[in-house]
Amino acid sequence: MNISYISDLHIDHWVKHNNNQIKHEKYVKDFVNKLIDKSNLKVKEVLVIAGDISHYNRITIWVLEEFSKQFEKVFFVSGNHDYYLVSQQQMKKYKNESKLRAKELSELVKQLDNVTFFNSMYSDNSEVYKGVTFAGATMTSLPATEEEISFYRGFMNDSKYITEEPELYNTYDKVIYENILSEKVKPDVFISHYPLITTLSHRKHLNDGSIGSYKCEVGELIAPINFFGHVHEGNVMYRVVDTKHYCNALGYPNEIKNTIIRQIEVLNINGGIVMERLLVKYADKIIEFEEKLRDKYKTDSIELKVKSSVSWLGEELRVESEQGDYFTLYEDEDGVLNTNYFYKMIEEAKTFDIEVDETTTVDEKWCLRIIKRADDSFTYKNWRDYLSTLSFTDIDSLIEHVIKHDELSKEFTHNGEESNYSYKILEER
Repeated sequence: MNISYISDLHIDHWVKHNNNQIKHEKYVKDFVNKLIDKSNLKVKEVLVIAGDISHYNRITIWVLEEFSKQFEKVFFVSGNHDYYLVSQQQMKKYKNESKLRAKELSELVKQLDNVTFFNSMYSDNSEVYKGVTFAGATMTSLPATEEEISFYRGFMNDSKYITEEPELYNTYDKVIYENILSEKVKPDVFISHYPLITTLSHRKHLNDGSIGSYKCEVGELIAPINFFGHVHEGNVMYRVVDTKHYCNALGYPNEIKNTIIRQIEVLNINGGIVMERLLVKYADKIIEFEEKLRDKYKTDSIELKVKSSVSWLGEELRVESEQGDYFTLYEDEDGVLNTNYFYKMIEEAKTFDIEVDETTTVDEKWCLRIIKRADDSFTYKNWRDYLSTLSFTDIDSLIEHVIKHDELSKEFTHNGEESNYSYKILEER
């Protein structure tokens, strides 16, 4: 399945208002079509819009109409701006209740057969499409501390143009999220407007109280693939444990340059989502590897788990079995597809003189090699003590740090042989 994604369209800032509604509609739809054309999408299967389309439902519908003509399926959630009442006319129309905008929009969307609106108050929050389970909600943040509340009231336009307090929306969103979390079958894809993880934007403003308006705190991440908006970051992906979080905001004019609609490909195997583009090309390899493992362990029950690796080896994915065997799929700098098989990861790691035991995770082993490349003074002995001195709370934040500060194209040793692959740091993915 091909999933295209974008967020924070903010159409009102890109298309000037025209009192002639026919002309205004034409200008809006022309803008949408130009965005699609500029994106040069060869496949238009599923489109995800992670909120903030327009301040007016009428314009939102125009946008959705155009997208629905070109994509097989469209999923979207409300952003905070999609609740705004920015005029006296709107205040009167919606009886000074921002939530009634969402109610009206949920009714208007019903005229578009291939568009699904995820909203905690007025619509369903999950749908299975072509075997892939999509779910979503705005996931409104909740300012909790005195500093966060002060920031919300003093700096956020939400406090002026959304008539209800954020507690209302946060409560509805959290109930939906907890309901999804309690279900036996979790979603493959989760769409929110507010990010559920800490992003680079958050780290720049850790001490000003803004995070209470820009991140929704959740206890557990429920989907392997997540799309979000709100923070206006362009074309980034964050990896947290076994989940990926994509943001691709159009934002405001002159804020993010050359934004286009981005895409990933996913493959649904045995009822579980498998990330992402390379595995589509390697479906036969996965089946072949399953057969090898069944023969090796003399069992018909082999569970393969797909884990995305750290991103320094081009575009790489790892398929892993319960027994600790795995193979990697990766693409080198010339676009050549490769595969490597590894059996018994503990033994393989020891060949690199890494001090490991049965509790050492796969990510830790691969991270150690990255650190060795980035820091020649690093030794593998007592490596956990070394990690603790870096003050990272988990291995993923360490991986992100090392990748961010490492050089962009550098030779390294992989599987005992010198290779020269390119990789991209987080901000440039």
